[in-house]
Amino acid sequence: MRKLAVVNCKSKKKDYKCAAEEMYSLSFQFRAQIEFIKEYYEDYVILSTKYGIIFPTTIIEPYEMSLSKGARLKDTPGLDEHELNEWSTTVSEQLKMFSRSYDAIDLHISNQYLKPIKGVLDIPNVNWVKQPVNPGLVKVRYAEVLNNFKNGVSVDLDKIGEKRASKDPEIERWWYHPNHGSFFGFSRNLKKQYPIVDEGNATRVSRGITQHTCGWVINETLIPYLYQTDSGQWRLKKQK
Repeated sequence: MRKLAVVNCKSKKKDYKCAAEEMYSLSFQFRAQIEFIKEYYEDYVILSTKYGIIFPTTIIEPYEMSLSKGARLKDTPGLDEHELNEWSTTVSEQLKMFSRSYDAIDLHISNQYLKPIKGVLDIPNVNWVKQPVNPGLVKVRYAEVLNNFKNGVSVDLDKIGEKRASKDPEIERWWYHPNHGSFFGFSRNLKKQYPIVDEGNATRVSRGITQHTCGWVINETLIPYLYQTDSGQWRLKKQK
């Protein structure tokens, strides 16, 4: 059975012209999804706010655009009603075309991307793979189904987005940054206040898995060791 996966684009992008797969590779969530998708599916395509459905090898320019003004990236230009309708029509037609070439098409996309094209779920071989509400869970859930697949265990795509009681719930905490001072809240709150932050990485910092993300730390003593490279990336000096 030939299967096609569709994954939506991400806000974190490279700052130069390159293949679509490379453009979104800065995203923690995107990398986790692609690692599983490349093993489980024959092919995959990317659902882009600007370009519609494109192939991973399609060369594209960097852009800043969200589906709607109400998107979490509040400072990013959003599509107006006319543009959104045009986008929805184009993407729906593209999916109908793909549905004639594949036995199954799985949409690994967020609810925000599904809503404008929800009608495609009426196509018998098109299915939506619900995504975790907390982006920080993406790596865990996709690693789980990938591990099952590699070990010959039946893959249940519903496991990716299912709600589970957390064994280690995130708590509100203080965050510190050399340029922005302090901030109190969950990683999702930090993302809302500072859209450049990757929520998945921030969750890992909050849980003590990594030390910083985009210059944000929960250990204030690390502030003197943070610095930016010429390209603007934050790094942490080795501590003596």
